[in-house]
Amino acid sequence: MKKKVRVKVLFPYNWFEVRNIRISDKNGLIAKVPVNSDSIIEIDKSTKELIFRIDLYRSKIILLNVETEEVFVSVYFNISDYFPLDIIQGMLPNSLMAKEIGSLEKYNELTHKTYYKSAEEKVSNLKLDIFNIIYFTDFCRCKIFIW
Repeated sequence: MKKKVRVKVLFPYNWFEVRNIRISDKNGLIAKVPVNSDSIIEIDKSTKELIFRIDLYRSKIILLNVETEEVFVSVYFNISDYFPLDIIQGMLPNSLMAKEIGSLEKYNELTHKTYYKSAEEKVSNLKLDIFNIIYFTDFCRCKIFIW
């Protein structure tokens, strides 16, 4: 028997824009979900916890609404709204958070402004600094540097 999990991934400032979050349980990988998206995945009814990973960041959530047919989850970074604290906190492995949302209405109301009061959802290419390009995208592994 399967149940649906709706996952909304909200990251600020184009962080990990071209990447996917890996969602797994104790048995292994379930799905890969793109960043800044609203996705639906299917899990076994017996699944009680989900693990969300992207690079060194990891968050585990214990599902409270086990009996329901549909579960709503939000994934975000727990960072400050002010520079340089947002960058420093963004480097901590425990800054990735996953939270179960109680109802569809609350889930649909979630936006970037829910978690990041002053952060921009999308930053124009001219405003990107070299740190964000190297650290929060996959350019480091591809050996492509823009200087």
